Amino acid sequence: MSNEKAKSDPGMETSATNDNKADSVNEVEAQKQEQDQEEYISIAKSEFEKLKQERDEFLENWKRERADKINYKNQVEKRVKDQLNREGSRVLTKLLSIVDSFSRALEKSRDQLPEAHLEGFRLVYKELLQLLKQEGVEEIPVETGVTSFNPVYHEALYTIESSEYPENTIAEVVFRGFMRNGLVMRPAKVAVYKAKSTPVEEPQVQE
Repeated sequence: MSNEKAKSDPGMETSATNDNKADSVNEVEAQKQEQDQEEYISIAKSEFEKLKQERDEFLENWKRERADKINYKNQVEKRVKDQLNREGSRVLTKLLSIVDSFSRALEKSRDQLPEAHLEGFRLVYKELLQLLKQEGVEEIPVETGVTSFNPVYHEALYTIESSEYPENTIAEVVFRGFMRNGLVMRPAKVAVYKAKSTPVEEPQVQE
């Protein structure tokens, strides 16, 4: 009897219907909120990836510009250094001619001037060599009879035949060579040994 009354009671049916509607609305809202949340997460991820890409591009451009600036700075410094080195070497090369003349004058005057005068000239000559050394100028080392001829460092003026020393070794230094900062200022002018030619025997003619 009570069940039939409950079924026939319009108020109870309306309440049940409202509850069902409310549940449906809540379920729809929950689904909508879940969809909105997923959409927000997707948008956030997309924005994050976009910002990350922009950050990476910015860092890459910054690194490239920084590297370009460093390279440009190094190139300018190298050009300036090379220019200064060339200018300095040009002046010092002229000074080498004076040193050579001074050296030859000392050799010729060794038996003609008093020892006191010679000692004064030697001191001046030594100071000139010290000045060259302070500017990075070094003599190209040559050991006669041992050092092989190298066109980078030596200039051959003539050859000397020899069966005692190896062919293509330096026999004599006519003018000393000099380097500065690893670059040849003036090659050493030298004489070079060559193999002694064997005389060709003329065939004997039998009469």
